[in-house]
Amino acid sequence: MLISNLTTIALAASTYQSSTPAIPWARIVLAFLVCIAFAVGAILWLRARQGLPSDAKTLLGQLRLAPPASPQALAVEHRLRTTATGQIVILRCGERRYLIHLCPQGAQMIDRLDDLPAEEEPAP
Repeated sequence: MLISNLTTIALAASTYQSSTPAIPWARIVLAFLVCIAFAVGAILWLRARQGLPSDAKTLLGQLRLAPPASPQALAVEHRLRTTATGQIVILRCGERRYLIHLCPQGAQMIDRLDDLPAEEEPAP
């Protein structure tokens, strides 16, 4: 009796299965879209709850990447290590130069060097 029931189950299972499994692409895509919609709704709800703007213009503006800065916009001119973890740096930002102290606790601007002439490099 048990063997005949197992045979019947095996035959029934083989008739409902095909040789190539059918992938329900529509269900997969719809499930993905529902998850994305749920995530966007949660983001908008959290932004509204925190009092942040949630209009489309603001959100799309935050998604855009800033254009890359020009390579000469920010440059380290000189670096002097004062301790094992601290250093003093002359930093050029556009036409301005700054004397900055860097350490594990943070960075501190010591002086603005705009009034001083830039050092000339010796000719080879």
